[in-house]
Amino acid sequence: MRHRQQLFGTIFCAVGLCLAFTTDSCRGQASGETTFRDILALSRLTSSKLTGLDAVATFSDKQRAVFFQVVDRLKQFRRLPSRFPEAASMPDHWLSSRDEVVGEIFHLRGYITLVETVVLDEKQSLIHGVNQIYESRFIFASDSDTEQIPILLLSTKVPKRWQPADSNPEPVVVRGVLASVTDERSDRLALLIADHIGWFPAGGTPTGQLLLARHGMDVGLLDEVQHNQPFVPASVSREGEAFYDALKALRQIEQKEILKLAKENVTRVAEQWKQQREQLAADLAAKRTQLKQSTDENERKRLAQIARLAQSRRDMAITVARQAKNKQSSVAPMLLQPSKEVGELFYFDGTARRAIWIDSEGQADVPGYYEIEVYTAEARLLDDRPMVCCMTRLPEGFPVGDEIREPVRIAGIFFKSWRYRARDDLRNQGGRNQGGRDQGGRDQGGRDQSGPDQGQTSQPRWLYTPVLLGKQPIWLTTSSKQTEGWAVWAGVSFLLVLAVLWGSMIWLSGSDRRAHRSLRRDEKIEL
Repeated sequence: MRHRQQLFGTIFCAVGLCLAFTTDSCRGQASGETTFRDILALSRLTSSKLTGLDAVATFSDKQRAVFFQVVDRLKQFRRLPSRFPEAASMPDHWLSSRDEVVGEIFHLRGYITLVETVVLDEKQSLIHGVNQIYESRFIFASDSDTEQIPILLLSTKVPKRWQPADSNPEPVVVRGVLASVTDERSDRLALLIADHIGWFPAGGTPTGQLLLARHGMDVGLLDEVQHNQPFVPASVSREGEAFYDALKALRQIEQKEILKLAKENVTRVAEQWKQQREQLAADLAAKRTQLKQSTDENERKRLAQIARLAQSRRDMAITVARQAKNKQSSVAPMLLQPSKEVGELFYFDGTARRAIWIDSEGQADVPGYYEIEVYTAEARLLDDRPMVCCMTRLPEGFPVGDEIREPVRIAGIFFKSWRYRARDDLRNQGGRNQGGRDQGGRDQGGRDQSGPDQGQTSQPRWLYTPVLLGKQPIWLTTSSKQTEGWAVWAGVSFLLVLAVLWGSMIWLSGSDRRAHRSLRRDEKIEL
């Protein structure tokens, strides 16, 4: 019923908008544009219905229906521009022209100081498709008067990392519909309805999220990422928007800043896991004891699964510590707890075996990116799965293709756990699983990549692998050459240059072997 109502509402709005462009009944006709007030009017959402809204706790069934209709229209017309510039203080015309601005879209910059949750009953949850509505108190960014009566902001979502009833101010940019304005001293100055709250945190989140927020990305979009499945289209979530917004921010960041923060993050994350190791080991011992004492077969199966999960977390803490000794990140957390690692910075060495250019159609700020498959020293512990690294550029001279083998260093931000289809053909019968683009699914931009695949087996295997975003990989062979001064190179003969390059390649190969030997032969992390 809910989807049927949305379908009829969308059809009704589409027909109404077509009429709005051809008749003088639309108020935006005079200025040559359709406003959000016109869209609401076509849905019979008049100003009187909006101004009749109050706090969620006192909503009647009709008022709740009006609220969800406005939210649905905001989602359907997300790209409709506002007629007003972004405001950091209360616009003057809110009071002087309230009858003309109610129902319009505004972009407001400020802080959320308090969030309260109103849980819907089971019947309302089934009707509207959500379990709760959030009431947030919004203060304009330029307002230093803490006694100001705030705006009441109603939304169906808030960033997942927010804590309910937390009074710490969170910097936000809100795109919402003005429902009412009052010049009387009451519990609010105005009421705003939004379907999304843009979040730009200054602390309390993973290092990568803070870095993206400082460079203009709404990290609240990272909540739209859906793990352990292919990249989803825009009709499912705003995951693609988050992907390209993150790449856009990374294009603006200096590479040295990304490297510096990623290196520092290795130590910080290792210390966090170190503090958990004793507790994780104790939990594993307790689970194994319960399994040993259980006699019921079904209960033993359940306890065995719980014990395997506990062992995976214990092993993850061990491998994080071991990689930190090598001054690198472990890739295991991205596979085992992807939702917790979104926006975290990772730093590791590996071998790039594939690098291709992906054109991002319709993205003016991000014309495209390079998709690089990188195999780390930990790959053997994780079923030989590659890390898929999406970079905005490559080092000069870096080879591109499906069959390369180049040592690289990656500093990137974890984006999602991607479900992709592995292709086992003649090229990987020697033991390496040939990761690659999901030929029957979608690429990172959400575009259909369906097509024939001559190398595909009759029963393809579906795997999960982390996707990281970054600016560019460090090409270890070229970086080692560049560390030498030009004056030294001028005095060295051509044969000596070849010897130095050959020696560096031998050292890199030996380093890779040493990293592999540091892993126990029978060691494997349960995924």
